[in-house]
Amino acid sequence: MLNTVTDDQLPSTGTLTNGQATNDPQPTLAGTAEVNAVIRIYDNGVEIAQTRADETGNWTFSPTLANGSHTLTLTATDAAGNVSQPSTGFTVVVDTVAPVAPIISQGVDDVGTLTGTFGSGQVTDDTLPVLNGTSEANAVVRLFENGIQIGQTTAGADGSWTIQLTTALTTGPHTITATATDAAGQRQHAIGGLCH
Repeated sequence: MLNTVTDDQLPSTGTLTNGQATNDPQPTLAGTAEVNAVIRIYDNGVEIAQTRADETGNWTFSPTLANGSHTLTLTATDAAGNVSQPSTGFTVVVDTVAPVAPIISQGVDDVGTLTGTFGSGQVTDDTLPVLNGTSEANAVVRLFENGIQIGQTTAGADGSWTIQLTTALTTGPHTITATATDAAGQRQHAIGGLCH
């Protein structure tokens, strides 16, 4: 029986749920079986490894998995050669590739005398402009100024995102930093300038 699948690689660690993404290409599988049973581990129906339950029936193993989706099952063979039915599949999605750096494409000013879109380095009189950009599809995009988060959203399936700033900008130059975090917890940074 497969009890847990654990990600022990930063930035996100802990027990995985069925279908969850991870950046750990060697998650730790742990389970229980009959004492000294041979545990065969299958990835998408193909045997990839064997291990043995200890004298208390516990076992652990860390298979090496390539990027992509893996449905893991296992069987246990006792000393008499009896083989258990395959376990229920547990799917883990390995993603060791950091997301593409997010891009702040433009801002939208909809107040005052200067309205319309503006780019990096241009002046706006909108203290709470909308910023648009692109990143990896479905990544969580966060905007920061001086280390303080000023907006967050989730990119769409096409990677596009829009954030209405939640902290008013003061007069003067501002440097906005964007981060994108994918489902496996990997983060990528980008920097864009904005004047007010």
